[in-house]
Amino acid sequence: MEYDGLKIVLCVSGSVAAYKSVYLGRELLRRGAEIRVAMTKNSTKFITPLTFRAALSAPVVVDQFENPADFNMQHISWSRWADIVLVAPATANIIAKAAAGIADDFISTIILATETPVLFVPAMNKAMLKNPATQRNIKTAEELGYYVMQTESGNLACGEEGEGRFPKISAIVEYVESLIAEKKNSRVKNS
Repeated sequence: MEYDGLKIVLCVSGSVAAYKSVYLGRELLRRGAEIRVAMTKNSTKFITPLTFRAALSAPVVVDQFENPADFNMQHISWSRWADIVLVAPATANIIAKAAAGIADDFISTIILATETPVLFVPAMNKAMLKNPATQRNIKTAEELGYYVMQTESGNLACGEEGEGRFPKISAIVEYVESLIAEKKNSRVKNS
Protein backbone atom coordinates (compact mmCIF):
# COMPACT_ATOMS: atom_id res chain seq x y z
CA MET A 1 0.00 0.00 0.00
CA GLU A 2 1.28 3.46 -0.88
CA TYR A 3 0.75 6.13 1.75
CA ASP A 4 0.39 9.10 -0.66
CA GLY A 5 1.72 11.77 1.70
CA LEU A 6 0.33 10.29 4.91
CA LYS A 7 1.69 12.49 7.71
CA ILE A 8 3.19 10.52 10.58
CA VAL A 9 4.71 11.85 13.79
CA LEU A 10 7.13 9.11 14.80
CA CYS A 11 7.61 9.31 18.57
CA VAL A 12 10.67 7.54 19.95
CA SER A 13 10.85 6.80 23.67
CA GLY A 14 13.76 5.51 25.75
CA SER A 15 14.09 1.85 24.87
CA VAL A 16 17.10 0.04 23.45
CA ALA A 17 14.81 -0.70 20.48
CA ALA A 18 14.96 3.01 19.55
CA TYR A 19 17.46 2.24 16.77
CA LYS A 20 14.80 0.10 15.05
CA SER A 21 12.68 3.23 14.62
CA VAL A 22 15.14 4.45 11.99
CA TYR A 23 14.40 1.35 9.89
CA LEU A 24 10.68 1.79 10.52
CA GLY A 25 10.88 5.43 9.45
CA ARG A 26 12.76 4.52 6.27
CA GLU A 27 10.11 1.95 5.34
CA LEU A 28 7.32 4.46 5.95
CA LEU A 29 9.15 7.02 3.78
CA ARG A 30 9.64 4.42 1.05
CA ARG A 31 5.87 3.96 1.00
CA GLY A 32 5.28 7.69 0.54
CA ALA A 33 4.71 8.94 4.08
CA GLU A 34 5.88 12.30 5.37
CA ILE A 35 7.58 12.02 8.75
CA ARG A 36 8.45 14.21 11.70
CA VAL A 37 10.33 12.71 14.64
CA ALA A 38 9.73 13.47 18.32
CA MET A 39 12.14 11.99 20.85
CA THR A 40 12.19 11.75 24.63
CA LYS A 41 15.39 12.84 26.35
CA ASN A 42 15.94 9.22 27.44
CA SER A 43 15.72 7.98 23.84
CA THR A 44 18.71 10.17 22.96
CA LYS A 45 20.82 7.97 25.25
CA PHE A 46 20.24 5.11 22.77
CA ILE A 47 20.25 6.98 19.44
CA THR A 48 20.89 10.57 18.45
CA PRO A 49 18.56 13.07 16.79
CA LEU A 50 21.21 13.48 14.09
CA THR A 51 20.74 9.84 13.09
CA PHE A 52 17.05 10.46 12.40
CA ARG A 53 17.76 13.74 10.59
CA ALA A 54 20.34 12.07 8.36
CA ALA A 55 18.48 8.81 7.70
CA LEU A 56 14.98 10.28 7.28
CA SER A 57 15.65 13.89 6.19
CA ALA A 58 13.01 14.76 8.75
CA PRO A 59 12.63 17.44 11.41
CA VAL A 60 13.46 16.12 14.89
CA VAL A 61 12.42 17.66 18.21
CA VAL A 62 13.48 16.54 21.67
CA ASP A 63 12.66 19.67 23.66
CA GLN A 64 9.89 21.81 22.19
CA PHE A 65 11.20 24.89 23.99
CA GLU A 66 14.73 24.67 22.60
CA ASN A 67 15.22 26.48 19.29
CA PRO A 68 11.67 26.13 17.98
CA ALA A 69 11.40 26.13 14.19
CA ASP A 70 8.27 28.22 14.45
CA PHE A 71 6.70 30.33 17.16
CA ASN A 72 3.44 28.47 17.58
CA MET A 73 3.07 25.76 20.17
CA GLN A 74 4.84 22.84 18.50
CA HIS A 75 2.98 20.10 20.36
CA ILE A 76 -0.28 21.56 19.03
CA SER A 77 0.98 22.23 15.50
CA TRP A 78 2.54 18.76 15.22
CA SER A 79 -0.57 17.04 16.59
CA ARG A 80 -2.73 18.92 14.05
CA TRP A 81 -0.29 18.15 11.22
CA ALA A 82 -0.32 14.39 11.88
CA ASP A 83 -2.61 11.82 10.30
CA ILE A 84 -1.19 9.23 12.71
CA VAL A 85 0.95 9.49 15.84
CA LEU A 86 3.16 6.40 16.01
CA VAL A 87 4.95 5.79 19.31
CA ALA A 88 7.65 3.26 18.46
CA PRO A 89 9.19 2.09 20.66
CA ALA A 90 6.74 2.77 23.46
CA THR A 91 8.12 2.28 26.95
CA ALA A 92 6.05 1.43 30.02
CA ASN A 93 6.62 5.05 31.06
CA ILE A 94 5.10 6.69 27.95
CA ILE A 95 2.13 4.28 28.00
CA ALA A 96 1.56 5.11 31.70
CA LYS A 97 1.67 8.84 30.92
CA ALA A 98 -0.90 8.45 28.15
CA ALA A 99 -3.16 6.32 30.34
CA ALA A 100 -3.03 8.93 33.11
CA GLY A 101 -3.26 11.97 30.83
CA ILE A 102 0.15 13.26 31.88
CA ALA A 103 1.72 15.80 29.53
CA ASP A 104 5.20 16.68 30.79
CA ASP A 105 7.39 16.36 27.69
CA PHE A 106 7.08 16.86 23.94
CA ILE A 107 5.76 13.38 23.13
CA SER A 108 3.22 13.18 25.95
CA THR A 109 1.86 16.63 25.05
CA ILE A 110 1.49 15.60 21.40
CA ILE A 111 -0.38 12.45 22.47
CA LEU A 112 -2.73 14.41 24.72
CA ALA A 113 -3.35 17.13 22.10
CA THR A 114 -3.93 14.94 19.05
CA GLU A 115 -7.29 14.05 17.58
CA THR A 116 -5.83 11.49 15.16
CA PRO A 117 -5.11 7.81 15.83
CA VAL A 118 -2.25 7.08 18.24
CA LEU A 119 -0.51 3.72 17.90
CA PHE A 120 1.79 2.46 20.66
CA VAL A 121 4.38 -0.16 19.73
CA PRO A 122 5.69 -1.43 23.08
CA ALA A 123 9.23 -2.69 23.63
CA MET A 124 10.41 -3.59 27.12
CA ASN A 125 11.57 -6.35 29.44
CA LYS A 126 9.06 -9.16 29.91
CA ALA A 127 8.64 -8.46 33.65
CA MET A 128 7.93 -4.78 32.93
CA LEU A 129 5.39 -5.73 30.28
CA LYS A 130 3.63 -8.27 32.52
CA ASN A 131 3.65 -6.00 35.56
CA PRO A 132 0.03 -5.45 36.64
CA ALA A 133 0.51 -1.66 36.48
CA THR A 134 1.68 -1.84 32.86
CA GLN A 135 -1.14 -4.21 31.92
CA ARG A 136 -3.65 -1.85 33.57
CA ASN A 137 -2.13 1.12 31.72
CA ILE A 138 -2.32 -0.69 28.37
CA LYS A 139 -5.97 -1.57 29.02
CA THR A 140 -6.72 2.02 30.06
CA ALA A 141 -4.95 3.40 26.99
CA GLU A 142 -7.05 1.15 24.76
CA GLU A 143 -10.24 2.19 26.59
CA LEU A 144 -9.28 5.82 25.90
CA GLY A 145 -9.16 5.02 22.18
CA TYR A 146 -5.43 4.51 21.71
CA TYR A 147 -4.15 1.52 19.74
CA VAL A 148 -1.56 -0.80 21.31
CA MET A 149 0.25 -3.46 19.28
CA GLN A 150 1.13 -6.82 20.73
CA THR A 151 4.83 -7.32 21.35
CA GLU A 152 6.68 -10.32 19.97
CA SER A 153 8.37 -13.05 21.95
CA GLY A 154 12.04 -13.88 21.61
CA ASN A 155 15.45 -12.76 22.74
CA LEU A 156 15.26 -9.46 24.60
CA ALA A 157 18.03 -6.85 24.78
CA CYS A 158 18.55 -7.63 28.48
CA GLY A 159 19.54 -11.20 27.60
CA GLU A 160 16.29 -12.75 28.77
CA GLU A 161 13.75 -14.51 26.59
CA GLY A 162 10.04 -13.81 26.42
CA GLU A 163 7.40 -11.26 25.50
CA GLY A 164 8.27 -7.60 25.15
CA ARG A 165 10.27 -7.67 21.93
CA PHE A 166 9.73 -4.84 19.40
CA PRO A 167 7.59 -6.23 16.55
CA LYS A 168 8.92 -6.75 13.05
CA ILE A 169 8.85 -3.63 10.86
CA SER A 170 6.51 -5.41 8.42
CA ALA A 171 4.00 -6.08 11.23
CA ILE A 172 4.04 -2.43 12.29
CA VAL A 173 3.57 -1.30 8.69
CA GLU A 174 0.59 -3.67 8.34
CA TYR A 175 -0.95 -2.24 11.50
CA VAL A 176 -0.47 1.33 10.21
CA GLU A 177 -2.14 0.27 6.95
CA SER A 178 -5.11 -1.11 8.88
CA LEU A 179 -5.45 2.24 10.69
CA ILE A 180 -5.34 4.09 7.35
CA ALA A 181 -8.06 1.82 5.96
CA GLU A 182 -10.16 2.26 9.11
CA LYS A 183 -9.79 6.04 8.93
CA LYS A 184 -10.77 6.08 5.22
CA ASN A 185 -13.80 3.86 5.90
CA SER A 186 -15.00 6.13 8.70
CA ARG A 187 -14.69 9.18 6.42
CA VAL A 188 -16.78 7.44 3.73
CA LYS A 189 -19.45 6.45 6.30
CA ASN A 190 -19.59 10.01 7.70
CA SER A 191 -19.95 11.70 4.30
